[in-house]
Amino acid sequence: MKFRTLLEIPSKAIHEDLVAVCGDEALYYSTVRRWVNLFRDRRSSVEDAPRSGGPKLSTNEDKTSEVVRLIEYYPSSSVEDIASYANISTGNAHTNLTAELESRKVQV
Repeated sequence: MKFRTLLEIPSKAIHEDLVAVCGDEALYYSTVRRWVNLFRDRRSSVEDAPRSGGPKLSTNEDKTSEVVRLIEYYPSSSVEDIASYANISTGNAHTNLTAELESRKVQV
């Protein structure tokens, strides 16, 4: 797609060719148009640029270790209790329990 954009082929024609080759699995026209615009602006990738700020989730090793300790000492704690004790959001506590620690039975 980048190459075709550099050849100044319109996004509609690029999309039509993708549909001819890929059928139902072709990208939506809106996606093709957005990528073509990015490439016209001389972007080399359609990947999102890095953003400033901290990580979205608090799943670093220190917090995960703290959650493990809390579960060991207080096995019947709720997600809200763990979040409060660990000073993290309820969502992050749940992520630590389910994704990081692979714990499936969590009290709510």
